[in-house]
Amino acid sequence: MALNSPDAPIDGQEYEGFVWSETSETWRARRDPAVGFVAVNYLVVGGGGPGGWGGNNAGGGGGGGGYLETSAAQFIASGIALDVVVGAGGEAPKAGPYTNGGYSRFAAFSALGGGYAAGYAIEGLNTGPNSGASGGGGRSLNVLAGASAIQLPPILGNNGGQATSTQGGGGGGAGGAGAINGGAGVTSSITGTAVGYAGGGGGGARTGSRGIGTDGGGQGGEGNNVGVTGGTANTGGGGGGGASNSNADRGPGYGGSGVVILKYADSLTLTIGAGLTSSTATAGGYKVTTFTAGTDTVTF
Repeated sequence: MALNSPDAPIDGQEYEGFVWSETSETWRARRDPAVGFVAVNYLVVGGGGPGGWGGNNAGGGGGGGGYLETSAAQFIASGIALDVVVGAGGEAPKAGPYTNGGYSRFAAFSALGGGYAAGYAIEGLNTGPNSGASGGGGRSLNVLAGASAIQLPPILGNNGGQATSTQGGGGGGAGGAGAINGGAGVTSSITGTAVGYAGGGGGGARTGSRGIGTDGGGQGGEGNNVGVTGGTANTGGGGGGGASNSNADRGPGYGGSGVVILKYADSLTLTIGAGLTSSTATAGGYKVTTFTAGTDTVTF
């Protein structure tokens, strides 16, 4: 069924390349001799946001990238070049500036990157958490709240977590808000294997227990034991927050890169531009192409 289609269509009514059939009560691809259509399932996940620096405090965890997946195959035009963009993970260099995760895209379907977390000690400056597909977590200094998610349904994302006086807040995830732990992501089986995507990074802990990342999100730091991990590549997980209980700076984990995955009939051929890094597996009558880096176009 076409996305955002009219609520009460009549037989033969057209909408964005689809035609309503009263007999079958379904939207069908318009049979245009100049344009064909192929059925495609897709998963688009933006890059994760980075955690925040510790700097004698505890940084927040980065927000997970936006998550967008079809619930059923969609009809996509063939013979036309379609954009594919794989979002990079966000970074938080000490000299600044922090960056959100990059957006990912297939054709007209985009997912924003996750927001960066609050932190301390980027050349002596403080920074607050930033909004993204999911918001970054707050830092322990001044006990900041997490950032809100940028709500763009049907893309999934949630708010970052509130910090405490000793712990940074976790980043929001596609499936749930952050607390001290990162917010939950979402599990997809589009590849044939269940994988969690777009989880938030865990907040750092100046004292006590660090936050745990979920579904690709990184783990926060803990005291003077660095212990920070970044978001897992090609999951859109947020990076863990840095932490220190001395004057030493403790860096955060960077966000995990996003991913674009297409599933389509194995009888189809997909031409892939040289600017994209990808792999294709075939099973059960389908091809599954996973794009792990780059920007270019594809054509069915």
